[in-house]
This record gives sequence, structure tokens and C-alpha cells, in this order.
Amino acid sequence: MDSASRAIQLHDSGKYASLAAAGRALNVPSSTLNDRKRGLLPWSQSTHPLARLCRYQEEVLIQYIRDLQLQYAPVNQAQLSIFAERLAQEREPGARLGKNWIYKFMKRHPELSTGRNRPLTASRIEAAIPCQLQGWYSHIDMVIRRWSILPQDRWNMDEIGYQMSHSQKEMVVFDRGTGPPVSIASGSTGWVSSIETISAGGDYCMPLVIHRGKLPRTPLDAWFGPAKNTPNWVWGFTQKGWSSNEYSLAWLKEIFIPQSRRGRDPEDKSYWRLLILDGHGTHTTGEFMFECLTNQICLVFLLPHTSHLCQPADLGPFAQMKRFYTQHLKEYISTGETKVTRAQFNELYQKTREVALQREYIEAGWKRTGLYPYDPRRVLQQPELMQYRQTTPELAPPQSSLNRTPQDEYEYARISELIAPQLTRSSRRKLVGLQHAFIREASAHKLLSFDVSTARKHTLDNEEREGLKRLKKADEKFDGGGKLLRAWVAHRVDCLHQLAEEFGPFRFLVHGDGGPSVANDISQSKPARNHDRQNRSEKSSERTRLVG
Repeated sequence: MDSASRAIQLHDSGKYASLAAAGRALNVPSSTLNDRKRGLLPWSQSTHPLARLCRYQEEVLIQYIRDLQLQYAPVNQAQLSIFAERLAQEREPGARLGKNWIYKFMKRHPELSTGRNRPLTASRIEAAIPCQLQGWYSHIDMVIRRWSILPQDRWNMDEIGYQMSHSQKEMVVFDRGTGPPVSIASGSTGWVSSIETISAGGDYCMPLVIHRGKLPRTPLDAWFGPAKNTPNWVWGFTQKGWSSNEYSLAWLKEIFIPQSRRGRDPEDKSYWRLLILDGHGTHTTGEFMFECLTNQICLVFLLPHTSHLCQPADLGPFAQMKRFYTQHLKEYISTGETKVTRAQFNELYQKTREVALQREYIEAGWKRTGLYPYDPRRVLQQPELMQYRQTTPELAPPQSSLNRTPQDEYEYARISELIAPQLTRSSRRKLVGLQHAFIREASAHKLLSFDVSTARKHTLDNEEREGLKRLKKADEKFDGGGKLLRAWVAHRVDCLHQLAEEFGPFRFLVHGDGGPSVANDISQSKPARNHDRQNRSEKSSERTRLVG
């Protein structure tokens, strides 16, 4: 509800004597209020005569797009077209959208954009818990401060895999009449893994390239000799082309430890190095961790399924390496070669590393993760984390007064008055139904409380009445004179006197059996009360003797 509608509502309810007074209170011009009274719609709900959707409907459509994006289900153009057409048919039955409507709709709203979605597994989405990520970043900051680790000594290691003949899809220009565009691909199906290491200072280490296959009997230099296009890398062979415990330890000893010193003396123990890596089993062996400890390398493992948020290599050079490898592979295939051998892959990969492992791409990866410069907000303020809802009760934030269930009618009326201006038309209808339900519930609660108190009073009265009847029958059975009843009344009087001595003076009435009402004021002095107590004790003994 806008301010003009709110002012008219307050005037109609009698809160303001005139429409002008309501406008002055809410800072709304009188001309706007008069136009609204004549039936003119607000600007947000007005529309061009030829427009399919009004402004309000387009705002609803934008909110629909935003809500589905936050639920990890972004809307494609086909879904958007169907939804918009259904909205248009609510205003005009049988309305159809033009073929350029989506383009013009996005042009009217520059906050919207088109792009390719980034698929994420459910485990990655569920693992992005803000409190855990905040603790992980705090731990890294503590380690860096404790050991005074320089940016050049902060490293990130990760493994990237390639199918030697696989190339990514790309946008091309083609003739529709000729048919869909088709490009030549290599028939090689070999798999290669490469362990890459980058630093926050923009440097990188030599890779460990692991091919799929058995380890050849001949020396590897015979396979991949040192050359300009194939430098003296460290090679490996496994059955599936993945890393193993032995190769991870070999990478640590032969590549990372010597190259990350940056010219320092191996005996120099005045500095520490930070190595950020995932928690793969090849990185958590006892030999690997002991070798890091003896060489003053502090290991920090990524949280499970958070490499898409906190891994500098993934957010920096790795995406560029895939793109540049595709370009170089297409250039190679265009020469007429259709098969990529291991040696040819090494040449292509070397060209890829020269272009992708540039300082700007490496530094961009560290910056996007907020690790250097240190700024966790770059990750913690991302939409998927800002919209995270913690379900654990003890970790949930305290609720505001608007979110609490009202405990009485006054609190309910106050909350309703606060949220009423923010509701839409359909929400206001629901609020009216909720008000009726609350009134019925409150009335039923009052009636139930009254019935319970009344029933309790009747129960106590009946018990007292039944007790008196039993005493009367007992008196009539013995002597018919009501002596037992008078003795019981005298006992009750003694009890009341004792209460008066403990809690102070008060007045009470004692009704005898058919006798007149007698008022006794317990406000006497202490000696007088002692004398009366002695007399009452003697009389009570006499009554007991007579009854017996």
C-alpha cells in the first residue's frame, strides 16, 4: 500500500477529520489524493493501452524470477513466456505475447540479464553454511597472523582433469539453410590429470602431469624429452589417470617444497608456508602431513564441498585453462590431425599454461575467494549464503516482536496495525480472515476460563454443603440438638483465630445453626487474646465432654 492509499484509508476510518490533514500527516500532495479519490490508479498500477502487463504485474514477474533464482531453480525464457502470458490473460482473456516481448521486457528492467546457469550438486549447496565458513576464514587469518606468513608463501594446490580430445562448446555463426553447425572432434579418449599450484603473490609451480595407463619400462625422458614445448615436468602413470598417495607425496617432495622456497636456503627455518588444499585421501596420509610439518608447511583443508567458493585455483586460472585448451585443440585439429597423443597433449597443455597462468588470473582467483586481500565478505555476502536459513533452534536469531505469536488482544492489534500498510490486496483478505479467527479464539478462551472458574466454585460449594448435611445428620442421631455441629463451628472459629494471630487482624462471620449472625473483631491486644483463647479452650472441652 502506498502513502496515498494509506492516507485515504486513515481518513475513511475517521482518524483524520479531513483528507488534507491526512495528506499533511503522511506527506502526500492534495492533488494526488484528489486524483485517487476520482478513481485514478497509482503510477505503479497504470499501464500503456497497448501493453500486455501493467507495471504491478511486471513487478510481480520480477519478484517471481528472483524467488526462483534464490531457490536454485532459475527461470528460462520458455518458462518466463508462459508465466507472463498467463498474467496477461488475467487482464485480457485470450491475450498472446509477441515474439519480441521478452527482449523488450528485459530492456525495460536493466536489473535482469540472461546467461548460462552454473550447475551445483545438492551437497555443495547444503554445505554452504555461513557460520562454518566464517569459522574457516577466521582460522586462516589466525594461522597467517601467528606465523607471519607473507602473501608469496601462501599457496593453493588442486588437481584438474582433461579428456585429451574434449573441447568445450562455443558460440559460432552459421547459415540456417545449411543445417546445424557441426565441428570436427578428435577420437582420442585418454584422460590426463595435472596437479597445479598457485600463490597469492601471482607465482605458480611446475605441474605434475599424470596420464592414464601403465608405467612404461623405458625412462620417461624417452617419452617426453626436455624441449621448448615440453619442458622437464614431472610425469606419472596410473590406471585411471588420477592422482595417488605416491604421486601426491612425490609432488610435495620434488615440486612444491623446493620451488616454493623462492631461492631461500633449505636450512633456513625462519619462515612458514601456508598450503590450502582439499581433504582428498591422498592429502591426508601420515607421510604427507609429516613431511609438511618437518618443512614448516601449515596445512589448511577446505571444508567439504566448498571448493566452488573458497578454492582460488577454481575461481581463477582453472576456468581460463579449460577455455584456452579448447582454442588450442581446435587449432590443432584444423590442421588435419584428428588424434591427440600424449606427447601432443603436453605441447597443447604447455601453450595453455603460458596463457592461462598469468598473474592477473591467479590474483583474481585469490581475490574472489577473499583470501588475499583478506575479505571474507566476498564469499559470505553472496546471494546463496545471504538467503541461507538456519534451522537449528539454538543457532536461530532472536525473533522480532512482529514475528512472535501475539499473546493477547492488545498485542495482536498492535502487530496488525504495523504490518497492514505493507500488505497486498490478497494478503489483506487473508489478514481479515485471521482477525476473525483470532477473535473467535479469544472469545472461546474467555468463555472457557469463566466456565472453569464457575464450575470450581460450584464444586467447592457443594462439598461444603454436603459436609454440613453430614454433620447435621450425625447430631440428630446422637441427641438431636446439634451439639456436634456447634462443636465443629467452634473448632472452625479457633482455626480462624489462629490465622488472625499469624497474619494480622481481619473480620469474619460465624453462622450458628439457626441462630443469629455474630461478628467477631480480632483486633484485641495480646493479653486479651490470650484470655479469650483460654476461655474458648475451656468451652471447647466442655462441649466435647457433653457430646461424648
